[in-house]
Amino acid sequence: GEISRTLSEVDELLRQLPSYAKPHQVPSPGVLLPAFSEIRYEALRSPGVLIIAPFNYPINLSLVPAAGSLAAGNPTVLKPSELTPTVSSLFAKLIPQYFDASAFSVIEGGVSETTSLLKHPWGLVFFTGSTRVGKIVSARAAET
Repeated sequence: GEISRTLSEVDELLRQLPSYAKPHQVPSPGVLLPAFSEIRYEALRSPGVLIIAPFNYPINLSLVPAAGSLAAGNPTVLKPSELTPTVSSLFAKLIPQYFDASAFSVIEGGVSETTSLLKHPWGLVFFTGSTRVGKIVSARAAET
């Protein structure tokens, strides 16, 4: 189910990572010839990525976005749903065992913790949930 799908998606990310990280050549404007142009992907570094995970598919919709963010070199903060306390506490216990807090951390809690997190500037906020809450998250993220 959810765990096997998560592992499959992370495996695919790892398999594709070299091509994702490789610079891609693009056409140069004629006035700049004989120059060449390329797109190079760089991590956000700071302020990083905030992932606000939902109660449904709490493992997949937490770890797959986190894997992508970390693979891109971004500091990542995961805020699991307060409606999945077992998964949330498992993440809070295991993630610090395997990741430096400056790379990947977990903040547990409810609405007040989420509201507090949204007061900080983020390079990207990944949210999955209701339209009503999404509008609040979007408005708060736009203010920073």
